[in-house]
Amino acid sequence: MKKNIYYEQDVNSLNILFESVPISSFRNMVMELPNKLSVDFKPYVVFYVFLKHNPQLYPFKDKELTRLWKLFIINAKKIEDLMENNIYGDNFHSLLKFSSGPTFFNAYVIDDCGDFMVLNKSFLSEEKVALVENKVSKTVKDFSFHYSALVNYLNNKFYNIKWQ
Repeated sequence: MKKNIYYEQDVNSLNILFESVPISSFRNMVMELPNKLSVDFKPYVVFYVFLKHNPQLYPFKDKELTRLWKLFIINAKKIEDLMENNIYGDNFHSLLKFSSGPTFFNAYVIDDCGDFMVLNKSFLSEEKVALVENKVSKTVKDFSFHYSALVNYLNNKFYNIKWQ
């Protein structure tokens, strides 16, 4: 009986979470990387806000679900971080503020319509573009693996989810 209550609590938590986190859209969003990513790709940020308002809903009662969700969020955060990286030499840096000295470039910039973060090919050399493409492609591959594992687990274990 207790297991049933825990299941219902997790389904309820997921349904509330998925009202804010468009889980079914994320895979399609990353498929256009390394060229572009929707500015709406913010699973980590949205989950953080969700946790602030609903701390009782996470971690999930199902330990495997919690583990898979954590891996999904960690890998989503890596993509979010890459969209905000600067390049200096062959290294990526989070949004650093250089007072003077080295020249750095944003790896991604917002397009003219404000809908996408696009690879900053206008200011990056071919070598730097290749560097970004290589790093982003690996990160997308890792994200896709963990996203698929989470979605497969949800499809197999949780039947009353509202995917939005």
